[in-house]
Amino acid sequence: MSGQRTYDHAINKFVEWYCSEPRLAFNRTVVLRYRIYLEQKGYAPNTINLCLAAVRRVAYEACDSGLLSPNWGREYGESRESAASASAWATGLRPPR
Repeated sequence: MSGQRTYDHAINKFVEWYCSEPRLAFNRTVVLRYRIYLEQKGYAPNTINLCLAAVRRVAYEACDSGLLSPNWGREYGESRESAASASAWATGLRPPR
């Protein structure tokens, strides 16, 4: 599967999960719940990281389009340029030093 198709698939899976029950906001807690869901499904860590990277990409695109607050990432101490910080935000782990 190509990289773009893989991301598209990961985004579609997230949207399906997100819409499966009522939610009020898209925030860090939702992403952490999604990570837990993926872990409980038995996905490999690399697959989970790819799925979370796709979710982050959707969030950044939503910020760029004005659908989410531009401060969305900054609320959790991350910048678009920092892949380590973004990964830490989505996974709940500290970035490598």
